[in-house]
Amino acid sequence: MKKIITLSLMAFVFSEARMYSIDEISTMPNTITKDYYIWRFISSHITSRDEAQRAYSMVTFPNKPLTSAIKAKIGHVPKVSNSYPIIKPNYNYTPKEARVLNAKIGKNIPWSGATSNKAQYLEVASGDLSFGSNVLLGINALQFNSPQKAEYFFQIALSKAGNQPKIDLSNFWLYKVTKDKSYLDKLVASENVNIYTLSARDILGLPYDNIIVPEFDPKAKASIDPYSPVDWEN
Repeated sequence: MKKIITLSLMAFVFSEARMYSIDEISTMPNTITKDYYIWRFISSHITSRDEAQRAYSMVTFPNKPLTSAIKAKIGHVPKVSNSYPIIKPNYNYTPKEARVLNAKIGKNIPWSGATSNKAQYLEVASGDLSFGSNVLLGINALQFNSPQKAEYFFQIALSKAGNQPKIDLSNFWLYKVTKDKSYLDKLVASENVNIYTLSARDILGLPYDNIIVPEFDPKAKASIDPYSPVDWEN
């Protein structure tokens, strides 16, 4: 899972970075760094409306600075077909589970529907839903500032976790909503190295164990620009 970096922070870090053309931006991989350069391109006074709209169509992670910039340039915020939400778990409801959810709330509300509708998912009894669905429900509860509901869903997710990475994910989110450090202890004790176990060590101020530094192919090094934020992120 990639750490979300705001455009305002990147603007500070890369304030002296050069401006990329729209053709150069189009060749960049879909990353937050690319979105930063799209934002700079759209915000430039020399960028035309058509160029700004073309650049915005390449956005991967829409956010307020980007939407504000494009709205100021063309008067509205176009839909972006290839974008992802800021929180994008690697899970989704199966058609069967979607039917179960809709039956529980008595309405046909898709997960991608309006945020206000998703509030109804807070009352779902999700014991018969999968690990992934409970993770989504837990994150949804957090978006509605309902940590107790989120804890309920993450506890069910933990009970359905079939492998160590899923157990670690559940324990990490349970720590986030309860601040109970016993979950961090469980993460530190995990033998699986992942973003959740490493984050637990960071929070507790513990060193990483058994760190392996890979050796890079000398031929590959030649194609990497150490001064390019795009290469660093990609």
